[in-house]
Amino acid sequence: LVVINSYRYGKTIKWHKLKPLFIGSAVAIPAGVYSLNLVPDMLMKRALALFIVLVVLFERWRQGQGEIGKFAKTGPGGMILGMISGWFIGAYTTGGPPAVIYATARFPEPKNAKGAMGLYFLATDVLIVLLFAMTGLLTVDLLFQALRFTPAVLAGFLAGSYFFQNITKHTYMLGVHLLLVMAAIMLTVP
Repeated sequence: LVVINSYRYGKTIKWHKLKPLFIGSAVAIPAGVYSLNLVPDMLMKRALALFIVLVVLFERWRQGQGEIGKFAKTGPGGMILGMISGWFIGAYTTGGPPAVIYATARFPEPKNAKGAMGLYFLATDVLIVLLFAMTGLLTVDLLFQALRFTPAVLAGFLAGSYFFQNITKHTYMLGVHLLLVMAAIMLTVP
């Protein structure tokens, strides 16, 4: 599905515009993978949940959205969001929220944001599969267990594609923020 989204919307974004996000992630993904044995599980999940909620609240404030956009457009801002995303991708494969925050702030047009997310997740998914396979975290048995979730993922993909056709920018951002808050809540449940 990441490949499909990258193909459909990735044409709207040039790879080099995502360079700060990629650099930050490349540095932090390996650290996230190896931190699984060092940092308590719930502490990391709650830290990500708190980050998500604070950013969403800040973005819902009209001036905050502009400030996040300015921050994301800077090289250091993109690298910081990339590092946060990379760390959580490596540790829990839940680095999506910081990357979504970056993509929607840096590229306010929904199609461009989807293109940025498609390209980013394509690259990070390939890297994380390789790292998990090299460290023994990904096994053939685990891969087949994960395939059970394919129908739900496909249903979500199709529903999202359908609703994206007739959605306003404001409604798109509201949906993004609601999904981010739901992800934060799910991260805090043991």
